Amino acid sequence: MRCMHSTLIALVLAGSASCSHLRPPPADVALTSATLSAPQLRREILETTPPLPHVALTEWPSAYPDAARELDAWMRQYPSGASALSRWAEAHPEQAYALLMWSVSDRNEDVDSMLLTRWDWDAFRDIEAKEHDAVESFVAWARRAPFAAVSLAPYADGLSTLRRARSKSAYRSER
Repeated sequence: MRCMHSTLIALVLAGSASCSHLRPPPADVALTSATLSAPQLRREILETTPPLPHVALTEWPSAYPDAARELDAWMRQYPSGASALSRWAEAHPEQAYALLMWSVSDRNEDVDSMLLTRWDWDAFRDIEAKEHDAVESFVAWARRAPFAAVSLAPYADGLSTLRRARSKSAYRSER
């Protein structure tokens, strides 16, 4: 968890991540890449930043309301893609976790390039081929809301649970 958090903080410090969902680094972390080498910067970040707080899945939408609204809009726009990714994430939790971590850490690499080094991701390749726009949009969401994505990553059933909750609330609002 410390390594993931450090990667995100490094992105913020480097200025490569601009997003309303990002929190600024702690006030006592006054670092610039011009004054420290990359290994020094990583070590300084690891030593000075607290880990991300654990957010229960039931509390995730209220902890990250903007990201939750965007994810909900994505589910409405790509219902079959959201369903396919949800099922895949439950069947392949390690890969789903890796996808979210890759999304926030390798912000300039596209999904096709990422798949070049993941030979055993056949189920995901099938989804990506059939639901390309949904996958690209999901990755873009994770990159816009990296803290929310990292917080959601440990839950293999996260997308499915959020989809079910969305379906229940949509059903209630129609009645």
